[in-house]
Amino acid sequence: MPINISLLSLGNALRAIFMLLLTKLVAFSYGPSGLVALGSLQNILGILAPVSSLGTNSAATLLISKAKQEKLNSVILTLVFVLLVGSLIGIALLFLLLSYFNNAMPANVELNVTALIIYCFSSSLYAIAAGYLQGRTLIASFAYGTIIGSVINLLFLVWAASGWSLNNTINLAVFQLAINAFVLLFILRKDIWKWLFSTKKFQFSLVGSLLQVGLFSLTSGVILSAGFINIRQVITEDMGIVAAGNWDAAIRTFPIISLLVCMPIFSRYFSSLCIASKRSELFSIYKQIMFITFIPFSLGLAIIFLFPSLIVELLFSDSFVLYMQTIMLFIIGDIIRSYATLLNYFNLASLRYTRHFIGELVFIVTLLFLISFIPINSFDQLALFYIVSSSLSLTIVGIFFMREAGNLSYI
Repeated sequence: MPINISLLSLGNALRAIFMLLLTKLVAFSYGPSGLVALGSLQNILGILAPVSSLGTNSAATLLISKAKQEKLNSVILTLVFVLLVGSLIGIALLFLLLSYFNNAMPANVELNVTALIIYCFSSSLYAIAAGYLQGRTLIASFAYGTIIGSVINLLFLVWAASGWSLNNTINLAVFQLAINAFVLLFILRKDIWKWLFSTKKFQFSLVGSLLQVGLFSLTSGVILSAGFINIRQVITEDMGIVAAGNWDAAIRTFPIISLLVCMPIFSRYFSSLCIASKRSELFSIYKQIMFITFIPFSLGLAIIFLFPSLIVELLFSDSFVLYMQTIMLFIIGDIIRSYATLLNYFNLASLRYTRHFIGELVFIVTLLFLISFIPINSFDQLALFYIVSSSLSLTIVGIFFMREAGNLSYI
């Protein structure tokens, strides 16, 4: 198991490197306005992805992990049907909101509708493949697939550095998921033939469970992404596109932390959280999580405190002066938000979907409210808003965690 987790960490590290280099390429070549374009596109993908998968990524892993061998093919058949419908809904939403999506992009950037349609189907395919590999604890296969997909994406990124346009470069963010999905499906090619010719029946009873779980994940994903689109537009209107680009730089560290820290912990401890029946077991798991995360978070803070300008120039460029001056505040907000995410995994594992949804919702609603209704006088103020929103989210999730832990037997 440690080797598998190390492989998975390597795969997530390569995905993080891809995100960093793509961001660096866009920021260095096109400045803050280019980063606004990339951030807007990624938020659009953040709306389409949960809709296309109907928010069932975690639910798929959970159902497959609990399915008995004789019912496994039936569960997968049900997932395939539900996610195919989700892809069609995602494509319909794309055309319905196309005007809104185009308005979110800078004037000099056009959306590639064909690429976004491929992305909708890829979201569903990835949910099935990743759900099966993680649900059946085939961590090594999932890790190898993640590594191979990331290497392919990195090769495309090297090609893009030779002089692609901004439009084509940011579309690498769209095709990244498609490449990862098809690599995982290739690994599962023998199992796919079994599923296609399976005589097992469709389980209508699972659809309700899937949609119940997916509804909360879908809604939180859509609200979070739409919230960031609206926040970016408010900052652009109030402070200009340069400030909006610096804001995009500031909020990009959290996805990297999620890939390098939160996602490996999710893969390692989620099944343990699902079966934890005693407070002592639960607290033991989170003690391990706190110990694992304390070292990288502390080291990261120390490095950023000592070399803030160097870090921003390495990640982006020297054009991002506003972020350079406030990076410590934003990183503190990122760490607080990361601990809220880690605690919120327990709400997901204990099937408290409403609480998980509220934990996600509190952050973006608070942030959107503060930025929309309180006059912004400086970029430092945005950093403080980010810390306040992350802290409130952690507080709410912490209260839910302690209440749920109180329902478990102590011994």
